[in-house]
Amino acid sequence: MSRWPPDNNHRRFRDARFTQTTLKTGGGSIAISGQAGADIDLTATLTAVPAALVNSFQPDLGAEGTISGSVSAKGTAAAPSATFKIVFASASVAASRNAGLGPLAIATDGTLAGTALNLKGHITGAGGLAIDVAGTVGTAPGAPLNLRVTGGAPLALGNAQLATRGAALQGSLNLDIAISGTSSAPKFAGRVTSQGGGFVDPATGIVLRDLQLAASVSGDRIVVEKLHALSGDGTVSGSGSVGLAPNAGSQSTSP
Repeated sequence: MSRWPPDNNHRRFRDARFTQTTLKTGGGSIAISGQAGADIDLTATLTAVPAALVNSFQPDLGAEGTISGSVSAKGTAAAPSATFKIVFASASVAASRNAGLGPLAIATDGTLAGTALNLKGHITGAGGLAIDVAGTVGTAPGAPLNLRVTGGAPLALGNAQLATRGAALQGSLNLDIAISGTSSAPKFAGRVTSQGGGFVDPATGIVLRDLQLAASVSGDRIVVEKLHALSGDGTVSGSGSVGLAPNAGSQSTSP
């Protein structure tokens, strides 16, 4: 008995071939060439693709900005490998805007081999925000994380939550954090420091100057080793810990 369709015809039916195919996407475009199917040899070039396209699938995401770059994929559908270089300009989502975070510039490149995504990225934003992320992320459920996050972020990012009372933070926060575990159960280790910042709260009359902070991150808690600031003619200091997990609570002490 003969088989229908023959294997070679069946394979051709499943494959999609592109010869310098260009798809228009809003004000941007995606140029595709190569083959995608059981075997993959595909190259895509993205030019100013609107991030808002993903909002059709998840409207509450509220993505804004444009995405440009290139992606090259090879191998098979069962075991693909890829390289990518992506720039996300004026990047934001609804959650980041609600938190008072302005548009970001995100540049990332890396490779995908099996279920391991190796990447490095650089994130910049207003107020001196500059964060580097590098390491490996597993794409399969329960796969391990191995990431390093370094850089600085303005303390003013917390001002959106303080705005109703007119309070404000100034200065910057320095980060050096390693992330391990899995995406569903991440583990953190590293340090968070700040020097020379300040805090003003008109509602209480509190004015803090020359804020000094040193904290370690371990497991699911931030342990504040040093918190010191000038207030009027005196000083304010304290220590304690804050849980990173929801409802973890906090503990504080002051000499």
